[in-house]
Amino acid sequence: MACDASAYPLIFGKDSDNIPNRFVEADAIGLGTVSANLFVSAGTDIASLFDTLITEDVQDVVGGMLGGTETGISVTYNDDDNDIDFVVADTTVAGDSGSTGMTPGDTLTIAGGTNVTTAMSGDTLTITSTDTNTQLTQEQVEDYAGNVTVSGGTKTGIALNYSDTHGTMDFVVADTTVAGDSGSTGMTPGDTLTIAGGTGCTTAMSGDTLTVTVDAVAAETTYGDGVTLNFGTGTDSKISFDGTDTLWNPRAAGTGNLIVSGGSLVGIGQTSPKADLHVSGSQQVVGVFENNTASAVLSVVGTSTSSIITASSTDTTITNTAAGNIYFMTNEAYVMTLENGGKVGVGTTDPGQAIDVVGTTADTQVSIRVDNQDGGAASDARLILKVASTGGDAYVRMFEQSGNSWCMGAYTQGSPGTTFRITDHTNLDSNVAIEIDASQDIWMPKSLAVGQSAKAADYVVLECDSTTEAFLPPRMTTTQRDAVGGGIANPATGSVIYNTSTNVLNFFNGSSWGAV
Repeated sequence: MACDASAYPLIFGKDSDNIPNRFVEADAIGLGTVSANLFVSAGTDIASLFDTLITEDVQDVVGGMLGGTETGISVTYNDDDNDIDFVVADTTVAGDSGSTGMTPGDTLTIAGGTNVTTAMSGDTLTITSTDTNTQLTQEQVEDYAGNVTVSGGTKTGIALNYSDTHGTMDFVVADTTVAGDSGSTGMTPGDTLTIAGGTGCTTAMSGDTLTVTVDAVAAETTYGDGVTLNFGTGTDSKISFDGTDTLWNPRAAGTGNLIVSGGSLVGIGQTSPKADLHVSGSQQVVGVFENNTASAVLSVVGTSTSSIITASSTDTTITNTAAGNIYFMTNEAYVMTLENGGKVGVGTTDPGQAIDVVGTTADTQVSIRVDNQDGGAASDARLILKVASTGGDAYVRMFEQSGNSWCMGAYTQGSPGTTFRITDHTNLDSNVAIEIDASQDIWMPKSLAVGQSAKAADYVVLECDSTTEAFLPPRMTTTQRDAVGGGIANPATGSVIYNTSTNVLNFFNGSSWGAV
């Protein structure tokens, strides 16, 4: 649009972004043609023009007013979207302990504590406290303490007085009387008691310790023979010496409770001790050795060895500290020996086996008895012999003095645990009389006599002798005899059965069965 500067002295111009922003004088910019939003004619009232400003003009004007001081709030004008942002800062509320931040719109609750309540009415908050102060005045405390101390309780060796006028208490400690074997004195608190030494005696004080030392010579008192020292009243306790024996009787009744005879033998309850220590009494338990914190030990020491009996809370141990045996005797004869290698001998002091039982009395049996008298269904009496599966045999050997022996037991060598043998030998290796294998088959290398009191006749393997009993061979039917996979699969030549199908004896001739 053409602009006449004389006709329009003022225009509302635009900036570089073509946005109106100010009034300028048209002739001042020296343009004949100006693009403008508003042309102001000469003589126009400029003030009236502000009533017709555009929205952008107002937003820019208001936004420019936001540069003042901001306390507790942040105000920002955004010209791009023409918004004004108001951000109120959080408020921090703190108590005697702890604090929290409050965002505008939060609710602050003021709660009562101990002896304090709160109440809100309209815009008014009322805080009420309850007075629980029970503190006494000084006068009340003095009267209470003074009266209780003076009038209450028992006072021994001290006197108390309370003055209500002055608010004070007086404490008066009674004097102490100190007496010796002779003489006495009163001691006021604060006095010093001096304990002085006498003849043969000295005293020394170090810190809180008083040491009284008696000279050895001065402590000895020599009396002649036949002197008796009594302690207590009557005959409560006494010590006497008759020139040979020293007697201590600590009891009211009885004599000779403890005596040292001739200066070497000690008797307890025995006036004529026969050993270094001789204890005699009427109680079932004559002597007790007790240790309340560990095992109790009784040690008997010889010239080169010692024997120890130790009793713990559950076990008792007998120990020979040397490489010797432990013997048990009765009626002054050895009855059992524990050999230092672990062997046990009964009736012998020199056991040759792990357990060796020896009888030495003529016409007397020597027996080992296993007797279970419980009476229950499983109350077996067992003698168990066990060896390792790859070890030797487990057997019992029976022999007489000349050396002839029989053995009976489990033969394990070569085929562990499968054979039971009875042998006429010192072991199970040879001279087998009877053998029973794991299938319970019985093998006898010699003849067998049944129903006789003597062995079978010469050249006879089996001899049966009876006038009241019969010989009964195996009984079966023909089908059972000839069954494939059962019956007699591979009969030996000479086998004999009783055929219940034909009721006759059958024998096998090596190829077939025939009737007898």
